[in-house]
Amino acid sequence: MRRFWAALSLAFLLGVPAVQAQTYPSREALADPAIQKRFTELGLDVAPRAQQTPEALAAFQKAEIEKWWPIIKSTGIGTQAQ
Repeated sequence: MRRFWAALSLAFLLGVPAVQAQTYPSREALADPAIQKRFTELGLDVAPRAQQTPEALAAFQKAEIEKWWPIIKSTGIGTQAQ
């Protein structure tokens, strides 16, 4: 099974106050059974509520970078200019 993750990230575009203002409504939307059902139909999992915070996302992203960066670096993969 392939695993990937996606996140709603607004800080870069809107700043911290906007992120704080959107955290609660986003978490409420993800708690909606209809949305969870649709995500399941699409093969997606909703993170547990405790992991639906900007701080939890930052910690998760940091852990993913620490896990995958050595593998990426060892292959010689670089960035691609567009």
